[in-house]
Amino acid sequence: MAINFIGDFSDFLIKYARKGAFDGEANARMAAHIAQGACCYVTKRPLQGGDRELHRILPGEYGGKYTPENTVYVCKLVHQLIHGTHPWYIDELLEKVNPTPEQMRLINQLRRKARRPVLERKAAQDEAA
Repeated sequence: MAINFIGDFSDFLIKYARKGAFDGEANARMAAHIAQGACCYVTKRPLQGGDRELHRILPGEYGGKYTPENTVYVCKLVHQLIHGTHPWYIDELLEKVNPTPEQMRLINQLRRKARRPVLERKAAQDEAA
């Protein structure tokens, strides 16, 4: 009989995460990783180890906890876009990420939860997309 290691391991993690066997942040990290298939929540691109950041949808400063319902994995550049405040840096990040309209909608959705202003794309960026 063949063993589906990934499926079996995922089932194991989910089972014990539901029982509260892991601390809050570890539980949230595993749940986000499994639910998102190791891809960025916004871009849907596969995440590499050093490019993966756990984002709390409602930030800790506003009472957000590390729970599966309040966390998503995003790449570093997207995470910086979500929390960014300096216009020149945001423009630089937008150029690098080059988000589609749907990705921009998700970024702004997460920015609103983080109590950051909505981002607007410049016309030149829209034409290039």
